[in-house]
Amino acid sequence: MYRLVFAGFSYNTVFHQMSPREIELANAALDEQIRQENRRYKKR
Repeated sequence: MYRLVFAGFSYNTVFHQMSPREIELANAALDEQIRQENRRYKKR
C-alpha cells in the first residue's frame, strides 16, 4: 500500500478512504504504468 503513497496518492486517501478493492485496482494500474514506462525506455 505504501507504493501508492510513494506514487503520489496521499496517506489519508490510501489508508482511510480507499476500499481494499480500490487499492487492488490502483496497484494493478500502477503496475501497468510501470510496465509501459519500462517498455518506452527499452526502445531507446
